[in-house]
Amino acid sequence: MAFQDSNPERRNLSITSLAFIVYFFAGGRFEESKVTLNVINANFERPFILAAIAWLALFWFIYRYWLVHSGDFSSNFTREFSAWSNKPCFRKFAERKMGKEFPIDKEEGYHIANVNWKKGRVVLGWVYASNITRDEQQKIVSYSQSRDSENGDLCITGFRGWLIAIRETAKCCLINRSFSEYLVPYLLAALAIIGGILDIFLTSG
Repeated sequence: MAFQDSNPERRNLSITSLAFIVYFFAGGRFEESKVTLNVINANFERPFILAAIAWLALFWFIYRYWLVHSGDFSSNFTREFSAWSNKPCFRKFAERKMGKEFPIDKEEGYHIANVNWKKGRVVLGWVYASNITRDEQQKIVSYSQSRDSENGDLCITGFRGWLIAIRETAKCCLINRSFSEYLVPYLLAALAIIGGILDIFLTSG
């Protein structure tokens, strides 16, 4: 099975993690200390050394991936999720919560300027303005304000609010690239480690 990925750190971590996952969760075992390397049959009297090397390789790839891509997910996801600030669901939530009308961008009134995760919750940044212009990422690039214009933040709370936050976050993760490119390799590595821990408990029990 070919694994296409131009990023060497992500490719190494993903392939190694998948190998661990398949081995542990599919019940892999080395029979009679015999390991097949391509077309060469090699007998190892100390297979635990192979296991130790494999674990060291996994943690080395985790370290290298973290070293190269630390902070990439948060910065890229912040940019991607901010592009969802003009979603109707966020405008309707803000209207219900604030009791104000959020019209279309060209009209004067309250508008969602940005949306992002802050301290474990989704926060909507709003502004009172008119003639709002957004770029392709839905970021406000220009607008007009009067002297008594307002701005502030609105936290998405409550049962309905959390449903909206989780649903839109999941959609953003599925549609955009940052989740699959920067977070999934960590999840695969975590699953590989969990598989090893479970295997220890099952075999020792």
